[in-house]
Amino acid sequence: MPIKTYLVYCQFENPSDTEAFRYQFEYLIEAQSADEAEAKCKERFASLPTDGEKLFEVGTKIYVDYIIEIGAVPAEGALLRWVRHRGELSRIYTSLPLGDGGGTLASYTTDDPDKERSELEPFVVIGA
Repeated sequence: MPIKTYLVYCQFENPSDTEAFRYQFEYLIEAQSADEAEAKCKERFASLPTDGEKLFEVGTKIYVDYIIEIGAVPAEGALLRWVRHRGELSRIYTSLPLGDGGGTLASYTTDDPDKERSELEPFVVIGA
């Protein structure tokens, strides 16, 4: 199988936060499938550094919103993510809202698309 590029959209919570912060990050990885990309991310995220800049802490909960497989970048470009936060725990996001880039992009979600609201389960807890 050929190697593909995946863009992984994540959010996380640090256990020491005393205010309601919302953190997000994107992670770029190469793998042969979305399942392999997910497995590689799980391994990598579990071992993220918790010293130095302290972007992450022991006990940080990381959630994966979705993964986009990038076959090629469309000539007209592609809007990959649109996010709106309302309140502390609410979030509305859409992946590839303007189409699929002519078949060059594919989206994989970790949520159940048939549910209006899904319970957030951590993808990884650092140091656990």
